[in-house]
Amino acid sequence: NDTTGDDDDTTGDDDDSGDDDDSGDDDDSGDDDDSASVDGDSDGFPASDDCDDANPNINPAAVEICGSTVDEDCAPNTNCDDLCLVAFDYTSCGAAPALPTPTLHWDYEVRAVDSLIGVGSSATVGSFTGTPVFGPGFYGDGVTFDGSSWIFADDALTLPGGSFTMTTWVRVTSALVTNQFHFLMSSGNGLPNFTGAGTYLSTGGDLGGLLENGQGGSETLTTGGTMCDDGWSQVSMVFSGGSVYMYVDGVVASTQTAPFLEVVWGARPFGVANDPNNVTRALQGQMDETMVFSSALTGIELGALRDSMICSR
Repeated sequence: NDTTGDDDDTTGDDDDSGDDDDSGDDDDSGDDDDSASVDGDSDGFPASDDCDDANPNINPAAVEICGSTVDEDCAPNTNCDDLCLVAFDYTSCGAAPALPTPTLHWDYEVRAVDSLIGVGSSATVGSFTGTPVFGPGFYGDGVTFDGSSWIFADDALTLPGGSFTMTTWVRVTSALVTNQFHFLMSSGNGLPNFTGAGTYLSTGGDLGGLLENGQGGSETLTTGGTMCDDGWSQVSMVFSGGSVYMYVDGVVASTQTAPFLEVVWGARPFGVANDPNNVTRALQGQMDETMVFSSALTGIELGALRDSMICSR
């Protein structure tokens, strides 16, 4: 019975390497139900390649959805759908940075027919001119301006003259930036004797800053840092110690020393997408998450603010 014939121990019996239960094609083989080739959600990708094999909408061929908090395409470093953000490592995301409370924060989420309400204790109200269009922005809802619409608060902001920060997310098409001044943010800017500060875009999408000290035209104009074309960028102006720093995505794009140590604030209101002192300087483009701080944020803090929004959008 133990010969090399057809008994149970031969090469042809039930225990041989052929087609018995322990063979290469049985339930424990490389092709059985326990193998890496199992496709539990039938989306065409085996479990070894699919980061969620229970959801057919998540696989390496899926389209990444910005703001969903889900890794649809099984690639943590995906650049989402934005042309201007460099590939971002979402595995580096951590807790939100500890930053000062903004003096003003317009997130463009809470609004009425003709105005919006800011975030936080100040809850600064902004009134509409024309018809700003609200819809998906960089972080939740943002606002689109058509060159004949803008938003102004009732009053200028109360800011220290020696240090402050203005920052916002912007998306523009450079072909629509055709003049020297297309204002992004401005406060207290105007007469008499030239006051206030603001940020603007110049021809082709260059970022600029304007600071006045109320001394009859003693001003600082600085430009530097070309905006990305038709994609979201974080742009910021920081004034501290008599110097102005222009940032794009948390990186210094230009800096200049002013001939004064403090900005003198005038009565013109805070506004976005135009200059409250000269309403011929309108913007065509999108804005989101506009913030003003009563202190000078560092490049590290601006970068952390940017990254935290990318991580949680």
